[in-house]
Amino acid sequence: MAESFVLNTGARIPSVGLGMAKTEPGTVGEAVYAAVKVLSWNL
Repeated sequence: MAESFVLNTGARIPSVGLGMAKTEPGTVGEAVYAAVKVLSWNL
């Protein structure tokens, strides 16, 4: 997997993933909620 992606402006952004493929049922929603909460706090 690529470490970063090049945008049409030439800027590079890191590739980020939560790695949720092998999680227990019911835990994905909590992880996504926590990730969005952190990201929105940093905007």
